[in-house]
Formats: sequence, structure tokens, C-alpha cells
Amino acid sequence: MLCVLCRTPHPLRHLAAALNGWLVFREGTLPRSLAIDGKAIGKLKGEIITLCHHASGAPVAACQKSGQ
Repeated sequence: MLCVLCRTPHPLRHLAAALNGWLVFREGTLPRSLAIDGKAIGKLKGEIITLCHHASGAPVAACQKSGQ
């Protein structure tokens, strides 16, 4: 599978760069231990991705994507 942005075989490179940039920008304001959790909500209804504090499970950031 090729990345739609740069046509290389590393489609997650841009996601990793964006996430790393976001984490670096917020260094000192976020917990040191984070977890990423993603869920699909119903068949084609949508998805939610949450960045959580690892120990407590408290959400730090979340985004949603509507289904088709």
C-alpha cells in the first residue's frame, strides 16, 4: 500500500510525524505515559480515536471520523 501524499510504501509516516509534532509541542503539559485507543462504532457509522493517560485511562485528546 502506498502513501497517498508521497507515494512511498510507508503510509503511516505522515501520521507518525503529525502525532510526534503534536506531542513535542505539548511537552510538559501532557502525562509522560500515554496510550492510543481506537474504536469502530457500528458498521460504517464512524470511528473514534482517543489519546489517554496510561495509568488512569482519562482521555487527553480525541477525534472522530464519520462513516460513509
